[in-house]
Amino acid sequence: MTLPTVERKIRTIEAGDEAALLEAIDRWLDKEVKPHVMKMEHDDIYPRQMVEDMKAMGLFGAVIDPKWGGLGLPASTYAKIVTRISEVWMSLTGIFNSHLMMAMLVEKYGTQEQKERMLPRMVTGELKGGIGLTEPDTGTDLSAIKTKAVKSGDHYLINGTKTWISNGIEGNCFAVLVKTQPNADPPRKGLSMFIMEKGEGFTVSKKLEKLGYKGIDSAELVFNDYQVPENNLIAEEGDGFYCAVGGLGYPSSIMCDEGGEFQGEFAEECKKEEVAIIRSRTGGRFVERFIRTLKLPIFERRKALGGNWTQYVQDVVDRYNDTVH
Repeated sequence: MTLPTVERKIRTIEAGDEAALLEAIDRWLDKEVKPHVMKMEHDDIYPRQMVEDMKAMGLFGAVIDPKWGGLGLPASTYAKIVTRISEVWMSLTGIFNSHLMMAMLVEKYGTQEQKERMLPRMVTGELKGGIGLTEPDTGTDLSAIKTKAVKSGDHYLINGTKTWISNGIEGNCFAVLVKTQPNADPPRKGLSMFIMEKGEGFTVSKKLEKLGYKGIDSAELVFNDYQVPENNLIAEEGDGFYCAVGGLGYPSSIMCDEGGEFQGEFAEECKKEEVAIIRSRTGGRFVERFIRTLKLPIFERRKALGGNWTQYVQDVVDRYNDTVH
């Protein structure tokens, strides 16, 4: 199987331009965010004006190519932005980082027509959302999802439920993983990825309450005979699993920094616990190999780099495209 990809190139930015961008973000954080974080997080208030500010700063297209209207930032610069904002209010980074997972799927795997139709609207935040993978009682075992898509003329009928979807309430567009071939063997080859805008048959059933991380909303999405055009299929039928795993490498590595730096014995305990949980949920299938080859080396690699997160992120981005295929 060969998935379409964007041309790989190492992005750069002039030191002065990066410094000016980071200084502007620091000023915004000091003036517009810090004074309000405690109350808004405590009272579970959505940061609507801050989201509009982040749109204006270009963060919803931070790593998307400038030809689509994005900033085209290097991974190292983007990691610095995420670190700065997370230190003040982690929830804000989840809003645009979850959104960028969706946008990067389109940029990496979408057709030329899809890119032209969707990416300019995504980089401005006109289309705002995230990625819908998790389902009730399914968790991270993507091959076990139950949301189905059945071809009907020039569209697909979608039925099922997604849960714990970031930006689920405030967003209006999502990359959603569904099952198009229920009897595929192995099951992952029966999964497909669609871009779905909210509309008739696509509803939010409830907001999910959390102990923290309240600035970004999490919700359950329900599809009841929702019609999605066939030209919103990313790549081809059966490519959804590979789109999901391939598209998560870059943003997920950045998201690891949202909660701060893992160090020492705590990092080792997290690693052991993560392996145990995923093995128990998956029976040691593909996910275990994925952890060994990409995710778990995060701890050893960062230790060797002396905790230099931005260098680690750059290393991940340089290689993650080759890990999945």
